[in-house]
Amino acid sequence: MSTSPDPPDPPAFPVSAPERPRAGRTMVAVVVLMVVAASLLLVVAGQPWAYLSGSGGPGLPSVSATVTGRSVAPALVGIGLLGLAAVAGVLATRGWTRRLVGVVMLVAGAGVVLAGIDGVRAPAGAAPARHLAATVDAMTVRGTGWPWVAVLAGVLLAASGVLVAILGPRWPGMGGRPGEPGRYSRPGTMRSRPGASGSGASGSASPAPGRLGPVALWDSLDRGEDPTDTSADPLPE
Repeated sequence: MSTSPDPPDPPAFPVSAPERPRAGRTMVAVVVLMVVAASLLLVVAGQPWAYLSGSGGPGLPSVSATVTGRSVAPALVGIGLLGLAAVAGVLATRGWTRRLVGVVMLVAGAGVVLAGIDGVRAPAGAAPARHLAATVDAMTVRGTGWPWVAVLAGVLLAASGVLVAILGPRWPGMGGRPGEPGRYSRPGTMRSRPGASGSGASGSASPAPGRLGPVALWDSLDRGEDPTDTSADPLPE
């Protein structure tokens, strides 16, 4: 006499079958958005945000300097790398952990937006500008459009963080379906082939414990069960 296996626990965030492809496409779109935002941050960090020029007085040569994004906001490179790491975090986590990743991205994106606006309004506050201002009588500042690109990257990063925090728990994890544990997270249950019994009129014997036919093996894989795990097998009597 064998006991039937317990039914699997329902997912914490159930997603109906028609919504699963949509959830997967949404996750892919947000991940691409995160990669674009992080890549833009790594690019703008090394680009010129302002050109400075000045003269020390009559008869003295003019001097110039360049203010880069890294000079205005030294954390740009770190936030860009954080955005790329968050991509792996979104793919590898689920539930409230994934929400936390989204919140971190939102805060980081907001900080980039503020840094970009500061680069537009006051590039002369960067260290190269202060050093040049101390050596010349008059300084001219000519800004570029790269600070606005940083603002755009910050907005994209913050928007993707909001989407991850709101929709992330319904997205699939690595190797799993939306709202369900990952594949092979449940131990497999050995099932005998149809028509096989321990003692029947036909006299056919049940398969040996731990053995699965090809059809039952693939059925276990489709259900997300590990057919090699026999910890949940009922013990034969």
